[in-house]
Amino acid sequence: MLLKFVSIGGEKFTKEDDGFDGFGSKVLIIKSRANQNGRTVHMIYDKVRGFNSLRTSVQFAKEQGLIGGNRGGYYFSNLPDGKEHKFTMRDMDTEFIQHPELYKMLYSQIVPILKQELPSLSAEEMSIPPEAYDY
Repeated sequence: MLLKFVSIGGEKFTKEDDGFDGFGSKVLIIKSRANQNGRTVHMIYDKVRGFNSLRTSVQFAKEQGLIGGNRGGYYFSNLPDGKEHKFTMRDMDTEFIQHPELYKMLYSQIVPILKQELPSLSAEEMSIPPEAYDY
């Protein structure tokens, strides 16, 4: 797989406002056996921890219209009890650790969408010959 990472100049995050220092990044899939070439993936980069899977997942949910609210409090807009479980951008990591049901609510909504987006390959198609590790 050949990828190109491009930072998004207008999407910067600060410790004071967002709870971490980082920026948005677009990952362009240039060449892939397992996915469509030319697709982009929006990811969130934390300058201390690297790409942040939780913040990237929340960003994806926001792009899909699954999360409502604003900086003062986000919630899962299409779940019946979604407004009862609010979280903020600034304290997102802590709030998700303290309330593990937030993970379940988030992933129950984005995993079905991702399954449709991602190709399904058999184990044989995904296997890597042992010689590829001998370099």
